[in-house]
Amino acid sequence: MSKKPHLVRVEWVDSTAHSGWRSKKDIEEAQLITCHSVGWLLHWGKDAVKLGATHDTKTDPEWNDCQSIPRSCVVRVRRLEEKKRHE
Repeated sequence: MSKKPHLVRVEWVDSTAHSGWRSKKDIEEAQLITCHSVGWLLHWGKDAVKLGATHDTKTDPEWNDCQSIPRSCVVRVRRLEEKKRHE
């Protein structure tokens, strides 16, 4: 992604896991988790959406706190409005 990344909120579904003994009914009733991640959209690929949460503008293009979310898990992506801080 060569242009300036956009700030986005990604809604996605994640798996759940439980350790210990559980009844079949408990396992059948277990729900997937709906997650919301916010970050700069660095890559929108065939297999994954990649976000970066922290960017050092002096060492561009360095990013930190990055996340890859499988596209098959993505429910919705919403672009967020950037606001400049008034001093």
